[in-house]
Amino acid sequence: MTDTIQQLEDNKQYSKEQVEAYIQNKLYPLHDILASIASSDFSNDVPIPQEENEFSELYVSIQLMIDVIREHVQELEEFNQALEDKVKEKVKELAESNEMNEAILSNIGDGLIVMDDELKILSINSSAKKMLSVGKNSLEGVVWPAKYTVTDQDGNAVPIKELPVSKALEMNEVVIDDSKMFTRADGTRFYVAITASPIIKSDEVVGAIVVFRDITLEKEIDQAKSEFVSLA
Repeated sequence: MTDTIQQLEDNKQYSKEQVEAYIQNKLYPLHDILASIASSDFSNDVPIPQEENEFSELYVSIQLMIDVIREHVQELEEFNQALEDKVKEKVKELAESNEMNEAILSNIGDGLIVMDDELKILSINSSAKKMLSVGKNSLEGVVWPAKYTVTDQDGNAVPIKELPVSKALEMNEVVIDDSKMFTRADGTRFYVAITASPIIKSDEVVGAIVVFRDITLEKEIDQAKSEFVSLA
């Protein structure tokens, strides 16, 4: 039995091998296009034959598919670009805002320390470092008060639970105290006025901000006044 297929475009009989060769020849121009599509490259157009044949519709359909994909890719690229621009803008705004906040915190005269709810230092401004004689050392990650002991006016170390910041965390309210002294890195002490405020996020206390200033001169003046009055 002869393996033949009848009536192609010229109504002649051809062998199976001839038909396969004919189809391969007609579809060969699509090889590179389909390879490009498989690798997500839609930049090439389908070489549609000038003379219409039984594969013309296939060629046109593939070209239409590529055109639709190009449109979607273009829309996606435009969307991604717009999104990227917005992200860059927000990042820039955030960076500028952070720089401004850091500049403000660095230049205020009061010392400022930000801690988490376990008294671990998250941030400390330059004024606080200067008053504590920290120098260039970083205190971030150090648990307060560490070696910077907080004492009462008689030099007794204040228990952790009695620290103004601990009370602020426990009671969830601002605590003001001017009866404590901070210890510098060199061991000397100075009087401080402290304001400890809880940081609340989603109705939960997650940390605290401690603002303090050196009131040693004020205490010495008050003490001198008291001694003068007692001698009068």
